[in-house]
Amino acid sequence: MNKLSQKQKGQISIFLVILVLSVVFTIIFGMSGIMVYQIRMSGWEGESVQAYQAADAGIEYFLNQIKNSGSIGAAYLCSGCALGQNCPTVGEGSYCLETDDPTLTNATYIKAKGKFKDTQRAIKIVRD
Repeated sequence: MNKLSQKQKGQISIFLVILVLSVVFTIIFGMSGIMVYQIRMSGWEGESVQAYQAADAGIEYFLNQIKNSGSIGAAYLCSGCALGQNCPTVGEGSYCLETDDPTLTNATYIKAKGKFKDTQRAIKIVRD
């Protein structure tokens, strides 16, 4: 009496195959979504590093100017350029400088803002 007919066995088999395939496809699509996100994140990290390097180039310029001439050009200040427009470039990035005294005689800090694509990073050094 409890014997399943051949038709019922076939239906159970089809149901189990569909269930297993659904689980497998769910896992595959979930993993592919994670991988796509990781790839995008690595691209953002690369942009962040390049923006940081542009800011670092601004700090290096500032330190070189202190050593050689004692002042920085107005074109390098953030007030003299909108970051990313008419600013000094480093590769594909750009930077501008911000300080409380452009003549550097009484400057207490210098902040370099770097930009690469849509990513911005800043470095600030304080003078003792």
